[in-house]
Amino acid sequence: MGIDILYKAIAAECRSVVPELKKICRDNIPQNANAPFILVLITDTDVRRCLANRQRVKQSFDVQYFPGGEIQNYRKECEKVKQEMLRGFDVISADGISFYVKEKNANVTDDVLHFLFSVSYVEYREPVWLKMEELDKPKMSFFEVLTAMAIWKFADAPVDVAIVEVGMGGRWDATNVLDADAAIIGPIDMDHMAWLGNTVEQIASEKVGIIKPGCIAVIGRQPHEEAVMPIIEEAARQNHANLVRDGIEAEVVTRIPAVGGQVATLRTPNGTYAEVPIAKFGEHQAHNALAALCAAEVVIPVNGALDGDLVAEALSTVRIPGRIEQIRTSPTIILDGGHNVNAAESLRAAIEENYDFQQLVGVIAMMGDKQVEEYLGVLEPLLSHVVVTENSWRDRVMPAEDLKTVAERVFGAERVTCVPELPDAIQEAVNMVDADDELGVGYGHGVLICGSFTTAGDARLMLEEKVNPDLKKPKSERVFQEAVEPEPRKDQDEADLDFESDANPDFDINDFGSVGPDLAEDEDADAPEVEHADAASSEDMR
Repeated sequence: MGIDILYKAIAAECRSVVPELKKICRDNIPQNANAPFILVLITDTDVRRCLANRQRVKQSFDVQYFPGGEIQNYRKECEKVKQEMLRGFDVISADGISFYVKEKNANVTDDVLHFLFSVSYVEYREPVWLKMEELDKPKMSFFEVLTAMAIWKFADAPVDVAIVEVGMGGRWDATNVLDADAAIIGPIDMDHMAWLGNTVEQIASEKVGIIKPGCIAVIGRQPHEEAVMPIIEEAARQNHANLVRDGIEAEVVTRIPAVGGQVATLRTPNGTYAEVPIAKFGEHQAHNALAALCAAEVVIPVNGALDGDLVAEALSTVRIPGRIEQIRTSPTIILDGGHNVNAAESLRAAIEENYDFQQLVGVIAMMGDKQVEEYLGVLEPLLSHVVVTENSWRDRVMPAEDLKTVAERVFGAERVTCVPELPDAIQEAVNMVDADDELGVGYGHGVLICGSFTTAGDARLMLEEKVNPDLKKPKSERVFQEAVEPEPRKDQDEADLDFESDANPDFDINDFGSVGPDLAEDEDADAPEVEHADAASSEDMR
């Protein structure tokens, strides 16, 4: 459950009981703290295992209130807050979790109120954590446990070819225990800086850790080529690895946008594959296909080039949910989970190449640790308006109000709307494009939902599996349009009047359905979501 949630619940209750608080401190008092403030201390922790993977925890707290105002009134102020705390603090809550408070007591010592209480709860613990504790070993993260389980399952199957995506970075990632025959490193850009470093050189040094002795390293196009390529080439030299570089040993020879994707001619070290259909939009996807094809030539035991018809069939059926994925028409709704600058550039280029929007409204929710302003700056010329919101990952998502402040610097206040709840934000964007869609067919008007894979995933569930009932309605029912009695034309003859009387008064263009195929039906909703496999995400994969 985590002690952080409990601290958050205590802090919320304190502010409810004492609204004038200037600060709530945890564990210690910072220098120059302004009164009145509260210090929260843990006085005792009792842990008892009740089941193999569950334990009952009892936490005891000392919430200390330091009064403000005149010194002579400190005692009186403490007594007042004491009574308020005793009346409150029955149930405290945070993030949808409630705790029942027991053993409440309070006393005033040296003009400081000490409010004492305890909270009991059951904590679920992964059995592997308990085992690691018994062995006095570091705890494994959820991702590390999942990776170990996957590798064990692959070995037990066994699989012919395993494609394992790196979680983050490379050198210290859990997946790097594998001795891979091929390693793919896509475009390296600024991302996950808190863990990987604040420069592309530092990030590249982490990513090249997946280049193993004697392997084939497939290297995508690099936006920071001068800074990154020397690091990649040195890692390959040290490991006696062979490089296959996009633009040198391999290349996208030709590329033509087509309905539902594109057609490309791809050259690899083993041959040239002419006019391959790729069921994804964007130039970057052609280069992703090239990287995948080069890696396939390494791991599939065939001498020379692969069968061309088989390659065409494979690439024409690729589905990547949440990666420039059109899931609806009338209006057009596109999802994209990219979250860094390179992803934004690829997204913008793909939309400009394949769509002709007169109006495109963005629905954007992003994690707080990303290059938010730079990401928005890339999309600014593309979007007529943005609706900033929040996704379901509440621990990491940037608050909508904070995102609004950043967005206004990029777009201007008049082009930014803040709607904190994602379903409402999507509806707001749809209403905007519906209001400007005079024909009601959705052509030239669209909604782009982007900024994070969590955002794209949340929206996909809402729009595909749990469709907002209002979005199922025709435009005439979604947007209120006041009935207007038309003025009769002057000098109308009988023929004109007869023609008008024969017209169908119930005619509605929406009766004919949406224009163009509904791509949501063609997408494989069960396809696994791959956050980092796209070159635009600046992540590496193996």
